[in-house]
Amino acid sequence: MDVVVWIVGALVGGVVVWRGSDLLETSAEGLSLHNGLPPVVHGAMVVAIGSSFPELSSTVLATLVHGEFELGLSVVVGSAIFNILVIPGLSGVLSEEGVLSDKELVYKDAQFYLISVAVFVLTFSFALIYNPDTTAAGIETLTGTMTRPLALIPIAL
Repeated sequence: MDVVVWIVGALVGGVVVWRGSDLLETSAEGLSLHNGLPPVVHGAMVVAIGSSFPELSSTVLATLVHGEFELGLSVVVGSAIFNILVIPGLSGVLSEEGVLSDKELVYKDAQFYLISVAVFVLTFSFALIYNPDTTAAGIETLTGTMTRPLALIPIAL
């Protein structure tokens, strides 16, 4: 019985997210057109912030409710992998004429993505280096604590 409840909950949640995404896209497009924003700003800022809200809320809720940052972090990493690999791949496979891309788009987007990944890795490396967790025997393990000052690094970027 519990499995059925979880499946129904996942389906209802999926429908709510789907409908919310439709509303977000329509509203974001109207907002961008009204303010005369170029398409790159519309996609990179307006839609990206709104479409990333589920990952943000999942991370915050997982940390507050379960006390596990790792659960929320896995949502963010999984979403990034899906966005970078699956969506462009399926778009290319399912499109009749293929996906159009140019050198400027690839260089510009790849540059921002690589910078984001580098800051992500550096922030967690700083947590490991400057705030390592130690075992009872005093031996350092490969775990560290993410402090608030370290968490400001990716936010500042």
